[in-house]
Amino acid sequence: MLNQLEDVHEEVRAAIKELADILAGANPDTLALNKIRMKLTRATGKWRTFVQCTVLPELTQLTPDQARLLADMRSEAAEFVVKKSAHISRWSTRATESDIAGYRRASADMRRALLARLDREAAILYPLLKARAAGGHALPQSGSPAHLV
Repeated sequence: MLNQLEDVHEEVRAAIKELADILAGANPDTLALNKIRMKLTRATGKWRTFVQCTVLPELTQLTPDQARLLADMRSEAAEFVVKKSAHISRWSTRATESDIAGYRRASADMRRALLARLDREAAILYPLLKARAAGGHALPQSGSPAHLV
């Protein structure tokens, strides 16, 4: 399961990079831009579904600190969905084409937020999944993700 999560994370990171690369050009190709935006939307949907429906249901034997971290992560994920939806609503194809500079700024903010979420999630879930695979349940006391949040 850890390998699958790492793969999903990498898919999202790759789509983020593709979007950044397209937007780095002086005159972004709108067809390519729309295509990568859809690709990123699909990748983030796959990521969210995998975490919510596959990963989190498997993490049942947790310490109170671990349970709190997962609850915080779930809450942040729900807040991010609202932010992402507002971004997508605001930046339709027409709005993006008419204000590419504004879209570049908004996209950079969203990409940073997405990358931060991936990093936070990896810091929390990777050790939990490693411990689960090894037959353990508790995170190590030193170097646990709690100090990263």
